[in-house]
Order: sequence, then C-alpha cells, then structure tokens
Amino acid sequence: MTLIGHMVRAARLDIDVYEEVEREEGHTRSAYYVVALASLATGLGILIELSMTEGASARGSVLLLGLAGGVVATMAALTVWTACVYLVGVIFFGGTATWGEVMRTVGLAFSPGV
Repeated sequence: MTLIGHMVRAARLDIDVYEEVEREEGHTRSAYYVVALASLATGLGILIELSMTEGASARGSVLLLGLAGGVVATMAALTVWTACVYLVGVIFFGGTATWGEVMRTVGLAFSPGV
C-alpha cells in the first residue's frame, strides 16, 4: 500500500492500517514522512497567518521563523505524544508495546494534519 493510501485509511480511523503499521518496522520511515508533511502544513499555515496579519510590513525573517517554528513544534509534538501514550500504556495499563510500535502508530495518526 502507498503512503497516501495509509494516510487516507488512517484519517478514516481504519483499525487495520494501525495494526499493520504497528507490526511492520519498515513503516517507521513512513510515519516520519507523515509527521514531516503535517509539520510542513502547520508551518505553512503559520506562514500564511503571519503574512495576512502583518501584511506588507512582514519581513521575510519573521515569516521564515514562523514556518520553522511550526515545523519544530509539530516534530516535538510527535515525541511528546509518543512518550505520553507509551508511558500511560505501559505504566498504567501494563501494555507490551515497544517505543517503535507506539511511534509508528502515533506518527500515522498525524495524517489528518496534512
């Protein structure tokens, strides 16, 4: 299945795609791609918002800083959410998932952000 196919199925909350991504370590890169696309979308949204509110007075450096901030914030969100889900699942519910399994499924869950 293609990356876009996985993203569409994830956005539709298809449990089978999450199970598939959890099992197969080869999907780690795909999960990072999804988060990278979502972070770019976030950064572009911030860039557009800044250019609309600041108008012609917006300097290029401010706009690029907004773009970079959106990208960094979304990539950091992957780490924070993965840690939260992993710790709650393992500590409170006695789960057996590995960090990689959780990261792949959380990363794929960023699909609607694209």
